[in-house]
Amino acid sequence: MTKITNAQELRQAIVLLEEQQSAEAKILKVEIKEAYDNLNPISLITKSIKKFTSSPTDQADMLSTAISLASGFISKKIMVREEDGPLKKILGTVMQIGITNLVSKNTDGIKSVVLFLINAFTKKKEVKNHDYR
Repeated sequence: MTKITNAQELRQAIVLLEEQQSAEAKILKVEIKEAYDNLNPISLITKSIKKFTSSPTDQADMLSTAISLASGFISKKIMVREEDGPLKKILGTVMQIGITNLVSKNTDGIKSVVLFLINAFTKKKEVKNHDYR
């Protein structure tokens, strides 16, 4: 910055600094709005879902995890009732963890068996429908 020697140079320097301050304030407002939009819980969830659904391997992993957890939960609900004692509830939880781990390690095999059964049942229905025509 140059040395200011009179009132006119001072006014010019003030105007220049005010313009610079105004431009920086506009940039700061834009950056604050972007930061707010990025930290908004709804946008965080939306971005996470978009990122997750964009990868087929992540979708397959999520499906496998969901199947494992659901099978463990269902097996516990089948084996343990609300009125059962604490020992049976503990055994039910251990069984739930075991079944969840077993299913998670063999998800591909379970998927193929389920698909085979679905195909077998749908083919039998097609054969039965074909016989009646």
